[in-house]
Amino acid sequence: MEQLQERLWALEAENLALAMALEAQREQYERCLDEDLREERLVLRTRVLVLEQQNRALSGLSRRGVHLAPEALLQIATSPGEVGLSESRKKETPSRTVPV
Repeated sequence: MEQLQERLWALEAENLALAMALEAQREQYERCLDEDLREERLVLRTRVLVLEQQNRALSGLSRRGVHLAPEALLQIATSPGEVGLSESRKKETPSRTVPV
């Protein structure tokens, strides 16, 4: 009977150690997940800012009556580092289509 009691205590101690290790791993996983989500949120926030800048640039051109060729719109939409057209392109005649 004493051996069973000792075995029970040993199993309870092992169970407690495993539960503590599991909790530590869960907390580590949550920290990593938070960091990944933070990075992803930053990337998406940056992309939104770029798109907002492009939208303002295109709206300004539209208000001035400048029409862009479809290829130019596609190039602007797919180049995340560029906000709009160069200053020399923005000064084109309003009734013309501006090639890029």
